This record gives sequence, structure tokens and C-alpha cells, in this order.
Amino acid sequence: MFLLLEHLPKLIFASIIGGVLGFERSKKGAKSVGYGTCSIISIGTTLLTIISAYGLGSGTDPSRLIANIITAIGFLCAGVIFTKPSEDDADQEIVGLTTGATIFCIAAMGIGIGLGYYGLVTCVAILIEINLLISKKIKKNS
Repeated sequence: MFLLLEHLPKLIFASIIGGVLGFERSKKGAKSVGYGTCSIISIGTTLLTIISAYGLGSGTDPSRLIANIITAIGFLCAGVIFTKPSEDDADQEIVGLTTGATIFCIAAMGIGIGLGYYGLVTCVAILIEINLLISKKIKKNS
């Protein structure tokens, strides 16, 4: 019960922070990764980090599980990046890079939350949101 009370705020924060970024991605409904996916990725990586850092006992290296989280997230990121014909049909257009990068950062934030870096994660979430908004404005103007 003590572990639940100690770590539940981390999981709730992960759900909120992932959901906020996911909400931005799904506002128009055209993004393959939205509120639910981002929130779940953040919660999952936070939980795995908590287990790695606190639940495996002494004598284990928590960085090993964290490294494997990053590998698994890379697999998810690759799944959202693909090519499609461009408007002039001369070249292929790569789509999903921003979504993949967002997934990667949300996973990194989940790891940070699991380790207790709330302030750092909050700053990163704000920076990501600002960059996503700027990116959207640049795409509209070009």
C-alpha cells in the first residue's frame, strides 16, 4: 500500500502530461497518435521506470530496463513514419516524423516522471507544446 501511495502521483502526472500533448496532436482528428495513445505511453513508461528504479531490488541496474524502454519506443515511432506520394507525384513525401518525435519525447518524460523529475518534465512538456504550435504555424504559412 505504501508503494501505491508513493508512486500514484507519478502515474497521475504521467497521464496528465501525456494527455495534454496528445490532445494537441488529436485536435484536428487527423493525427494517428492522439490523447489516449500519448497518455498511455506516458503512463507505461513511468510504470516501467518505477519498477526498474524501485521494484527490482538491490543489485540490479535500473538503466538496463530504461534502455529497453527506449528501444521499444523506437519501434512504435518507426510505425508512424511512412512515405506517401507528393502532390506533384515527382517525389515521395515523408509523414509522421513529428508524431514519432512526440512519442519519443513522451516516453522520455515518462521515464523522467518515474524517476521523480517533475519540474524538468513540466519544462520539457511546455517546450514540446510550444514547438508543436510553432511548427503548425510554419506549415500553414508555407
